[in-house]
Amino acid sequence: MKRILAISLALTFLVALPAAHMVFAKGHVPDNKAQVCHKGKTLVVGTAAVEGHMRHGDCMLPANDPDNVFFKGDPCPNTDEDGDGRCDLD
Repeated sequence: MKRILAISLALTFLVALPAAHMVFAKGHVPDNKAQVCHKGKTLVVGTAAVEGHMRHGDCMLPANDPDNVFFKGDPCPNTDEDGDGRCDLD
């Protein structure tokens, strides 16, 4: 009986592990990357490309803000009223 329980728990863990990884990894912004709002869609670009995007009206999205998580391709607010380079989220 203990053997069946141990095998069942191990299989459950192995099945659930990839799903948990996908959920937590989805919003991660890699090092040397940044999120920008480009024409109302979220893009992940290299940090060297951020300045070029901002020159033509795009704005940066927060990378490590749990209250504002944007995934690649999600709609985003492409406004920067105060001119600080960060998208207005409120």
